[in-house]
Amino acid sequence: MLLAAVALSAVGILMVYSSMGVKSARDGGSVFAAVTTQLTWAIAGGIALLVAMRIDYRHWRAFSVLGLAV
Repeated sequence: MLLAAVALSAVGILMVYSSMGVKSARDGGSVFAAVTTQLTWAIAGGIALLVAMRIDYRHWRAFSVLGLAV
């Protein structure tokens, strides 16, 4: 599942890069502005994933009702 999540994130970032190429060429901006934002959030999400994987799932039970409410 981890490999699938990484693959989907990589394909998503590639799609943002390819779609922003035309827009940035037309507007004179940078292609990497949107890609950098997406890549930053993907890295932050990956770090959060790794932290969450290290915590025993029984400890998450205490936060389940609060998480569901949010």
